[in-house]
Amino acid sequence: MATADVLVILDSAKYTKNDWRNRNILRGANGSFWLTVPIDRRSTNARIYDATISDTRWANKHLVSIRESLAGQKHSNRITELLASEYLSFADECLLHNVNMRLIRAICRLTSISTPILLDTQVTTPELLSPGIDPTLRLITICKELNATSYLTGSKAMGYLDLEQFRNSSIAVEMADYSTLPVYRQKYEGFEPRVSVLDYLAAVGLDQATEYLNSSQLPSIAVT
Repeated sequence: MATADVLVILDSAKYTKNDWRNRNILRGANGSFWLTVPIDRRSTNARIYDATISDTRWANKHLVSIRESLAGQKHSNRITELLASEYLSFADECLLHNVNMRLIRAICRLTSISTPILLDTQVTTPELLSPGIDPTLRLITICKELNATSYLTGSKAMGYLDLEQFRNSSIAVEMADYSTLPVYRQKYEGFEPRVSVLDYLAAVGLDQATEYLNSSQLPSIAVT
């Protein structure tokens, strides 16, 4: 997010199970574990912004798990204290989209990331947000609407992007390269790179995390 000029949340896409939409990873005494927001099974055929939460007790459970996972890290008390009010306010929230947006914005506030955040519904037309639309066409249209010359994405996108369409539209595609990011000292032995950013914040503190995130460009690999 800090690397990008603008972040577009693609929540009109179809909700997918067993993905990062509603869960993240932390470490515990018995190894890594998932923090999962329970989603109504009828949402598996819905768009991400329509996915509904099936059990509102998840927030308290998450907060307990976060406290236990981060306990002992130098800055854990500060991080859990700042997050507690946000989590406790989720008691009546029924949409996954709203939870994710609030948590994303909370992390941005904590780390002073000021990248503008837009929803795809704010950028393109309803026709291009329909379920059957070519995903590459949708992304290219969004890039053009924002006058973007480069699209930064993750490695999973290589499985569905039509790179030829991007080349024909003179929009470069860059794939984020996380392999060169710094290793920090975690609570448990060894290093697990896939954990939530909360683990990093609890380990190094807000000042160091903010300085790093806002002064470094995320390494990327040019695809087109």
